[in-house]
Amino acid sequence: MKHILIAVTGKIPQVVSETLYGLMVQKKIPIEEIFVITTAEGKSALMDNPALNLPSLADEIRRMCVHYSLKQPSFVIPENVLVAREESVELHDIRSDRDNQLFPNLINGFIRTKTSEPDTILHCSITGGRKTMSVALAFALSLFGRNKDAMYHVLVSEEFEKSRKFFPENEKEGRQLVLAQVPYVHLLEKLPLLHEYPGATFIELVSVAQGGIDQLLSLPRLIFDRSSRTVIIGEKRVHLRPFPFAVYLFCATLREPVNAGKRFGDRNWNRLWKLYGELSVAYGHRERVKKSIRGENKNELLMKAVSTVRRALRQALGDGLAQYYAITTVGDYRHARYTILLDRSKISIR
Repeated sequence: MKHILIAVTGKIPQVVSETLYGLMVQKKIPIEEIFVITTAEGKSALMDNPALNLPSLADEIRRMCVHYSLKQPSFVIPENVLVAREESVELHDIRSDRDNQLFPNLINGFIRTKTSEPDTILHCSITGGRKTMSVALAFALSLFGRNKDAMYHVLVSEEFEKSRKFFPENEKEGRQLVLAQVPYVHLLEKLPLLHEYPGATFIELVSVAQGGIDQLLSLPRLIFDRSSRTVIIGEKRVHLRPFPFAVYLFCATLREPVNAGKRFGDRNWNRLWKLYGELSVAYGHRERVKKSIRGENKNELLMKAVSTVRRALRQALGDGLAQYYAITTVGDYRHARYTILLDRSKISIR
């Protein structure tokens, strides 16, 4: 996995190196690349600043890595610095209502792109810049962040802040810096609608997300009737054969997505087989399934059961509603996982 630091900044570049110190020195996370989202004014502050008697951020990151014997992350200006633009002119500062739309659009687009790369883990710092920049980054992470991505806020003592240093250089100074991880709501896997608007603006994404949340709140319960192998959704009743019903019920009882395909694992197969055995009364059918599970075609058997459940729910509910109840595949093909988007509080078993 490639660990990436993404930070918003204003005129104080130290927040980037302070966050990097917290991640690499305190938390031992090997950051490989850094991206800074800022204004044109903030971009100037990242470089040598004789007026403020400050060195460049890149030089201080290099010095920190030498000081602590760390592998230096990639950080090149201007390639790793993002500045919102209007008609090809970099945004000098966030002053107008129009500026407050340009910056969230930039941040949302960038976070969306980076979270689509399966081999990355994002570490996002909301410490620097104007409050609107931090809010935009936090919102983008809520929309597109994955469970492995994290958000942070760095806190330093008044004494260290006055020193104007870019990072703690000894143990005493290190105790004056705290990197706090900030929890956030993960919406992407619960709101499949977000996948359908690749070019949406910040305002449009807010509207889509709110519409999805409103729909989630009004969704009917999903009830599993084990005795009849029937799922009940509102007034709809969907009867399933024993094995597809067992796969559906298995996924519904999990709190986290489960690995799909060859990564499903023996432990999950054993649990699924036990559940299926409780549901199937026909000995002959049970033996055929058991033979398939122990053979080379067990992954195909699992995929077929998932497809059967999806097809049955779409026929009963329609595509729009079924997407919340069907077994959904999340992640790319190398890290595919099965989950159900419906909130677990709306699932019950008879």
